[in-house]
Amino acid sequence: MVVVMSGEYIYAVLRRIRPVHELSARAVTAALAGSDITMPMRAVLEQLYDAGPLTVPAIARRLFVTRQGVQVLVDEAKRLGYTDAQIIEALGVLQYFAGISVVINGLNMGDDVNESVKAFLRGDG
Repeated sequence: MVVVMSGEYIYAVLRRIRPVHELSARAVTAALAGSDITMPMRAVLEQLYDAGPLTVPAIARRLFVTRQGVQVLVDEAKRLGYTDAQIIEALGVLQYFAGISVVINGLNMGDDVNESVKAFLRGDG
């Protein structure tokens, strides 16, 4: 059986969800206070942490945002040492990966990955 919901019903649900979304955004922003990671950058790092290496367009699709916006965030995360890039030679594209995922998989990234970021992304910080 397929249930078809009216636009009115869906909008009513979204209106109830919005305060929860806003509250969670404030909580994440507060948790990041004092670090050099913004809430949007955290979203990008989470995608890399969860999925492993991704291209900027793939991250953008997963977050439903523009590729250009993600590129700015990835560039800043790379400048801060939270991501790195690798060239996929056969495709001629760059894939980015979070240093945290490399550390968790047992490879040594060195000291460029902030311990508090690792703890935060693992959920114990």
